[in-house]
Amino acid sequence: MPQRKESLTLKQKAEEQREREHERERERERERAQDSSPPLRPQAPPSKLSPATTHPASHPLQQRGLTRSEAVRLTIPAIGVDGGLQSLGLNADHKTMQLPGPARAGWYKQGATPGETGPTIVVGYIASQRGPGVFSHLNALKVGSRVELRRADGQVVIYGVDQVATYSAKNFPTTKVYAPTQVPTLRLITCGGLLRQGAPMGNVVVYGHQVAVRS
Repeated sequence: MPQRKESLTLKQKAEEQREREHERERERERERAQDSSPPLRPQAPPSKLSPATTHPASHPLQQRGLTRSEAVRLTIPAIGVDGGLQSLGLNADHKTMQLPGPARAGWYKQGATPGETGPTIVVGYIASQRGPGVFSHLNALKVGSRVELRRADGQVVIYGVDQVATYSAKNFPTTKVYAPTQVPTLRLITCGGLLRQGAPMGNVVVYGHQVAVRS
């Protein structure tokens, strides 16, 4: 009996040790998630424009684009997003983008402004230590969903969603996401937090194109 009792005790200790190791790994994963930032190389030349980022220039607004005016507000009715935007630049490494606060999306000011020819880039958190982020439900968008960006000059650029894609952190398609486009396009990108419980870190990217401008 003493030997059996000792054996059970050792087994329990081993299980407790494994559980502690798993908890430490989960904690490290959560910490890494808070620091995740989508890679950004705006000057990287595209090898080929993706079908998701090219559209016939049949719409007159798409043919000429608008003059430059900063993005100030983001509205996505389908997932309840409606709020002001932070203005974002590059980090000191000149390779990654500055990140907004968890509850507010950010517009990359060195890229296209809403309605200009090229991709307008907006970034937001999935989650932070304080809870869900502004883009926590971004992957729930569907093809055809509408996204609105208000400009500093008062005009509102409306985009239609073309594609909702999920990428692992190691397979983020920098060229496809940031490549120049021939018409006004949109990229909504998540940062921070896990895509789903137990999954590796990654990014949701929403691709869209301009469909209308409202004054």
